[in-house]
Order: sequence, then structure tokens, then C-alpha cells
Amino acid sequence: MRKRLPYLTVLALLASLLLAACGDPTATTAPVATTAAATTAAATTAVATTAAATTAAAATTAATTTTAAAATTAAAATTTAAIATTAAAATTTAAAPAGDVKADESGVYPFQPYPALPAGAKKGGNLNWVSLGKQLTPDLHPYPQAVNFTSSWNDVANYLFGTSLLEFDSLNQRWRYGAAEKLTISTDLKTFTFTVRSGLKFSDGSPITADDYLYGIQQASIEDKTQPDNNYVGIDTLQKIESYTLAGNVLTCKLKDVAPKNLSLSTCGSVNPLKKALWSQYPFYDNQKNPEILKPTVTSGPYTLKEFKLDEKIVIQANPNYYKGVANFETITYLPSANPTAPYEAVKAGQGQYAPNIQPSQYADAKANSSIVLYDWAGVNGGYRNLEFNLSRAPFNDKAVRQAVAHSIDRAALLKAADAGLGILSNSFVNPNDKVFYNPEVTKYDYDLNKAAQVLKDAGYVKDGDTLKDKGGKAVEFSVVYPTTSNPRKLQAAYIQEQMKKLGIKVNVDGQEFNAYVKKVTALDYDLSLANYGGGIPPDPDGTKSQLKSKDKGGTQNRKGYSNPKIDELFDKGFAEPDDAKRALIYKEIQKILSDDLPIYYLYALTSQSVSSKNLLGVKVPVLDRLYYDEQISTWAYQAN
Repeated sequence: MRKRLPYLTVLALLASLLLAACGDPTATTAPVATTAAATTAAATTAVATTAAATTAAAATTAATTTTAAAATTAAAATTTAAIATTAAAATTTAAAPAGDVKADESGVYPFQPYPALPAGAKKGGNLNWVSLGKQLTPDLHPYPQAVNFTSSWNDVANYLFGTSLLEFDSLNQRWRYGAAEKLTISTDLKTFTFTVRSGLKFSDGSPITADDYLYGIQQASIEDKTQPDNNYVGIDTLQKIESYTLAGNVLTCKLKDVAPKNLSLSTCGSVNPLKKALWSQYPFYDNQKNPEILKPTVTSGPYTLKEFKLDEKIVIQANPNYYKGVANFETITYLPSANPTAPYEAVKAGQGQYAPNIQPSQYADAKANSSIVLYDWAGVNGGYRNLEFNLSRAPFNDKAVRQAVAHSIDRAALLKAADAGLGILSNSFVNPNDKVFYNPEVTKYDYDLNKAAQVLKDAGYVKDGDTLKDKGGKAVEFSVVYPTTSNPRKLQAAYIQEQMKKLGIKVNVDGQEFNAYVKKVTALDYDLSLANYGGGIPPDPDGTKSQLKSKDKGGTQNRKGYSNPKIDELFDKGFAEPDDAKRALIYKEIQKILSDDLPIYYLYALTSQSVSSKNLLGVKVPVLDRLYYDEQISTWAYQAN
């Protein structure tokens, strides 16, 4: 579960995390974006698997705008290394903003149309995007349910639905105008009034109106407990809005409470339009009766859907009516692969031109290979690996067992063995490089098998020969579930299985195809899940709330059965506190409580590695987790012959 959510999406609203797959299929996340892009992680797409799902929570913590993010961004930016390992490295350096570019009185920077073609490049052609996962995202709803909010969804939907009012500039870590041409913020910092620019069009050439923006938000905000599929992953963030009203081409968003400016802009401004005249004909979340969910015919982003074959490929084609210009690539083809090593091998062999993730075991080869370009950097909202315990059933409804498992894992050795050392040990969903929100003073579970055995003994467990038995005399065992598209998590599963033998616990390893894995953990049909979440847009610790809040309090990605009213209260306070220093205290308290309750055991934060063919021009490494934020791929192109 991992990576990301671009600013383009509704997920921006969430600031949550995607269940992603760093080095494996990106899966879920933390959402924050608004509709297609995904919210912030928040929440992460979330499931742990492809993390895709991403929306991000850990990295999410590096917020960027004036209020809470300034300090975080500075800290994160200094720790973010962007390195391209070939002669093409110069193309990966983010261009410095022009000196005369200034924000207006709302703190938002000017609109930025597509730039001219990169020097020496040609327009047109197809980009083969090779990603992990036997199957691609099962549906393309612009306001995805938690179970579908994975990085695979994010990869595609980000380019189909992308005419948000504001856009988050991942290269410079700031907000700029998108479909809105003006923003006015009230003195109490609760009301945000957007003027929608004229001339906007959907892919079919029909006009985009302010009413089309309002429609999607209204539908996604409806909470119907009788309809279990009416479960937008970012609904908790939408519920922070007191009202969203329309007057001509002016949209006014009024928040219930004051919030950090970064989150306020994300919540109110990361809104994408849906063609009301089309969508209103169908049930909003019924993919059996609404054909637009599986195969949208009208989009607002830089691309439209050309072909969708779940087990084979998704092809999108440039939208000639996109308001920022026509994307450089005529088509992008998303190719799935169940073999974790295949994406890198495809680019290496010239069968693919871009792979968002490579396996850690391939890192050394990629770094030494002059025939490709390796992008290697530490995104401030990068993926992080963790163990998710199912607290709703034995044995992990017993905290002692969770503690024993944590003490049985040598995280440093595991990082080296499973992920080639490409990461940093972390005790939280907040990236350790974030000097504002990360809390180093939490309960730690250092590697100590003797302590693990003692914890179990003190809790009433008894070792009978080579078998550990619970208080009722039953042998203790559990299963470990992970996506088979992730080789690092396969190695983690084998490691845990061997370590548990030393405690007398039998472990069954349960590898699942990615989409099956997501469904399994979402249904709480597992014992221990090997998860990977990754970053929201903009990066902020609020993004992880969908993973950790109680299910009935906005925990749309809570796949642990965890519920703590104090955690619910603190996340609400963190969202409503505009002062960065005070917010830091709130999120540090959340981290402390989580380390004590241990519903999830954080292992380490990952760096990011992507590869491309050498003839791909225009790539710039962002401070964020992925290379395609800010519609970057729309501005990439091939070198002219």
C-alpha cells in the first residue's frame, strides 16, 4: 500500500494515504486530493498493500503551506535527495521558480499552463507504464471507496479527473490556481470563495460549470448507512465542510471550524468536476447501473479513457479539450505484472518506458545500468512499511501477543534483507526526517527475544515443548497475509514465520493477488497484514486519520478494528488547530498513544526508486513520493530522432 495522491484528485480532500507498494505494487494511501487524485493520504489508499493507497500519512506529515507546513517543508526539503544516476541527471533537477512569480493576497500562486516541449523532444507517441499487480484498479470512480483507493487507482484516475480549483505544486511545495481564477479568504479563515474561470470544457467538448463542481461534492458527502458501498474514502474530510454553495460561477466553501491553511485549501480547493447532466442519470455508487464508474466516457483531466481490460491493460488518450493544453503523449498504456521484478526488466529491455517502483533487489543493477535512468530520492511523503494487527480476533486482541511480535523483529536486519537497506527506521506514521511532527519519545519495542518470551509468560501463556499455548491450553498460531506482487513483503513474511518459531508460535504465510489482498484486509478477514502506506498531497499528518480513527468516526481505511475515542478526538483537534507548534503537540500525543496501544507496528520509512528509458525527457524529481505529481507525465516527451 503506498504512494500517492496527486493534487489533481478529490483525495486532496482527505489528505490521507494510499495503500501502496513501494518497491512493490503501490497500493493505498493517504488521501487528500480531491476526486481523482486521491486525498491525502491520505489515507491512504490504503490498505497496506499496494499502498496504494497510499493517502501518505507518514510522509504526509510534511505540510507545505504557510501555516503548518512551512517549517515542515523546509525540514523535509533539506532531507529530500533527488538523484538521477545517468547523464540525463540534469533533467531531473527541479527548476527554480521565476523570481517574479508571487502569490496573491490569498497566498496562492498563478495558474501554470503546460510548458513548451522539452528541448529536443517530439510530441505524440505512447508511453508504456509498467506497474506491479496482476490486475489494475477494478473501477475508476472519481470519488473512490476505501477498498478501491489504491495506487493503481491513483495512477490512472489522476489523469482522467484533473481540473481541480487549486493545484498543489509538488516541485515548489505550494498552492497555485487551477480551474479557479480567483480566491478570497474570509478574515475568520473559515470561508473560501472561488471564482471559476470561463471556457472550461469536458472531454466531449461540453462546458464545465461551477454546478458540475458542486454536484460531485454533494453526492460524495451523502452518508447512507443502509448502503455499504456508499463509502467515499474521504468522507470524513468532506464532513468538515459546513456548506458548499453556488452563485453563478462562484463557489463558496465554508468550514465548520478554522483549520491550518494548508488543509483548508486542500479541503475546499481540491475539487474536481463531474458532468452533472451525465452522472445524475445513474446511482452514484452502483457500478452495475452506472457505466461511468467502470468506463467513464466523459472526463475533465488531461486524458480520456480509450481502453480498459482489467487483466491486460488500461489505455488513456490525450484530451484535446483540456484547459492547460494537450498532453505531449498521445496515449499512455498501463500494463500490469504479477511478477515483482517485471516492471524493471521491461524498462531495461525497452518494452516499457517507465516503472514507478522497482524491487530493492534490483537497485544495485539499476544504479549501474547506463541504458536506463534511475531516479532515487527520499520523498517527504514516501511509503512506510508496518504490521497491521487485526484487533477483532485472537491472538492479536491480546496486547501481549502484539508486543511479543514487535520485540521479535530486528527491524534493522529486516530493512537490509527485505528492502536492501533503502529506508530509515521509524516508530510512527510521521517520517523521522520531519523535525516538526515526528515524536522520537514513544514506547519502543527493541529487538529482544527473551523479552518477547517474558511478556507472553507474564500474560499467562505457557511453553509446552516447542508449542506456545494460551490460557485455555490452545496452541497459539496466526496467519500473515501480504500481496504476492511485493517481494519485500514476501521476505518479511518468511522472516516473521521463522522468528515466531523461536517463541513456539506457528505462522501460516498467506500470499494473495493484490486486489484479493485488499479485499481480505478490508473485510478484517486476516490476523496479521504486512502493510505499506504512502503519501498524501499535500503532505500532512492529518492524512493518516482514515487509518486510525474509529470506523464510525471517519476511519474509512481502518483495517485493524482499532477504536480509541482519544485518538478520534485528537485527530479532530489537529485538523482544527491553525498553529503549527500546537498541532505538533497534538500529533506527537497521537504517536505516543499509538505506540502504547500498538494496533499497528511501524517498521521503517522507504526511499523512492523509479526507472525510465533514456529517451524520456522533461522528468523532474519532486520533493514528494512520486514522479508524476503536478501532471508531470503530461509534460514528458520522447527525444526526437
